[in-house]
Amino acid sequence: MNDETGVFLSSLEDLSEKDIELNETALTAKKPPVDFVRYFILLICLSVFVYAGYSIVQQLFEYAEAANDSTMLRDMFYGREDALGDMQTLGRARVNRPIQDILSLQRQTVREVSVVISEGVTVADQKRTQLDRISDIPNMYGWIRVSGTNVDYPVVQWNDNDYYLTRNVYGVYSASGSIYTDFRNDRNVDNNLNTIIYGHNMANGTVFSTLMNLEKSRETFDNGMIELTTPDGVYLYEVFSVHRVNPLYYYREVAFESEARYVEWLYEMKSLSRHDKEHIMFTPASRIITLSTCTNTWRNPRFAVHGVLIDVLRYSR
Repeated sequence: MNDETGVFLSSLEDLSEKDIELNETALTAKKPPVDFVRYFILLICLSVFVYAGYSIVQQLFEYAEAANDSTMLRDMFYGREDALGDMQTLGRARVNRPIQDILSLQRQTVREVSVVISEGVTVADQKRTQLDRISDIPNMYGWIRVSGTNVDYPVVQWNDNDYYLTRNVYGVYSASGSIYTDFRNDRNVDNNLNTIIYGHNMANGTVFSTLMNLEKSRETFDNGMIELTTPDGVYLYEVFSVHRVNPLYYYREVAFESEARYVEWLYEMKSLSRHDKEHIMFTPASRIITLSTCTNTWRNPRFAVHGVLIDVLRYSR
């Protein structure tokens, strides 16, 4: 043992209990105070996380509930005995259309077509039977289907364009809202130059979200058809324009100062399209449909689909 070690050990022997207590007190005094700010921030973060989780779960539940309601409505609308589905009505109408020149069709304000699917029963009659099955829906306007998409829903109408943004077709709160027509439109489609229909672009692929398929695929656009069944008939439209547009832009016009201005506006809507259909031409007798939804992108421009009326299937009863 060297001298330095001996001196150190001797100093330890000289320490009293009082010296040790003082030393522990000094050490205790050096401990940092409880960081309340840090714990408070942690608590806030935890609360935000829990709330966000709850909101996500609630939203998923609402999406699932809305999807289930739509499935039930489709089951009610189509019925098990119906043989037609998946846009077969549209396909038959196009195959059996007696006039193939679309321009000639458009020159006729109303082109009546009866497509027979069985003896004494036309497609229109069957569609009327389907529509009768959902007659208990308040403010019902009709039923819409769009080829190449999942759009297959009832359409309603109210005296403003806000009511059905967050309500289902029965007026009950729903994050998915409903598909509804502009309050300015007449309930008889024959009286509308431009029948406008709105629907949400939902993240779960429901309502109007799959309208984007018409922009993504040229083939889907080329074959794009819109079917609107109402109490007055089954209206068939050929898609001629898909585009993104500022919500303040006048793509939702329903009245025009003159026939010339109306035709000019139709060609303007056609010129905005991502894809073109050269054979589509317009006259003052042309009637169109406009489907509008959000894009859920930066600045959230609207996504618009325009279709021109080519056939009307009238009911025989």
